[in-house]
Amino acid sequence: MNVAVVGGAGLVGSAVVDVALAGGHGVVVVDRAAPRRAVPHLRCDLLRVETAALVELFRAQRVDVVVHLVARVDPPKNAADRVEMQRLHRRGTEV
Repeated sequence: MNVAVVGGAGLVGSAVVDVALAGGHGVVVVDRAAPRRAVPHLRCDLLRVETAALVELFRAQRVDVVVHLVARVDPPKNAADRVEMQRLHRRGTEV
């Protein structure tokens, strides 16, 4: 199975990437930061990337499952801009 881990460069995402790789699965990461493992990835801001780029990546990598782990870790900013926070947390599941 091929797994896309959106937020795969973060603490939890990296652990999911490791478990998926150990299980013999293909992995692709979508994140603002580079992943810790040498896997295919799209380095981008999830709110600014074109949906077509995500679709193309998922098709090219033959993604079967998306694990969405994106989260902003700035509580004051989250509280100040709830609409953007909700868009960010929902965006990885729209494709």
